[in-house]
Amino acid sequence: METIEVPLFLLANFDSMTIRTPLTSIRGYTDVMLEGVAGPITEDQQHYLKIIKSNAERLWKIFGILLDAQRYIVYRQSVTSSNLKVWELMDFWDEEIKLHPKLHTTIKVSDDEILLWGDQIHVHKALECAVHLIEDITTDGLENEITIMSLQNANATTLQFEFSRTDITEGEYFDSYIDPYRFVMQRVMELHNGTFELKDAPAEKMQIILTFPNSVK
Repeated sequence: METIEVPLFLLANFDSMTIRTPLTSIRGYTDVMLEGVAGPITEDQQHYLKIIKSNAERLWKIFGILLDAQRYIVYRQSVTSSNLKVWELMDFWDEEIKLHPKLHTTIKVSDDEILLWGDQIHVHKALECAVHLIEDITTDGLENEITIMSLQNANATTLQFEFSRTDITEGEYFDSYIDPYRFVMQRVMELHNGTFELKDAPAEKMQIILTFPNSVK
């Protein structure tokens, strides 16, 4: 597997004053104005300030994801694979889900002793990205159920994460929401000679599908 060359200046600039400091100021002063500390505001002003705050928070989050992704891709190129049990991966998933109260999981794994062949650190990273991706594109303020299923055949093991679609998946900006996560998950799966898919499913659902080669006996 070829090493991906990522411009190292990005790692420095994503942490630099040119990006982080202005966003910190925007977030802070918007809060001050919304709380009325700087004086009374109209309903229209409050509406627009909330939009500014929401966009600033989103940019802050995206920069954080991109920074983490760049570091990960630059410094985690090697793979040390071993047999991983699906139930152990689901335990890790449960720990991640606890950090996201609006997400809930139903696990429908036919055999929790199923093995897949992979690097534990990379696989955990893929699962972590899946949690963040699902949270980022599901509806704010609503609880969302994720159904996890597994499928194993002679050549591969697939983990499928199904969740409700939202309006954002119909918009022109959808790719901007998912690109940072897709960047990391595709690279992780490439390192395992596996695949990552995000696709529509019936009944207003979407699916994240991670496919790994079967374990080496």
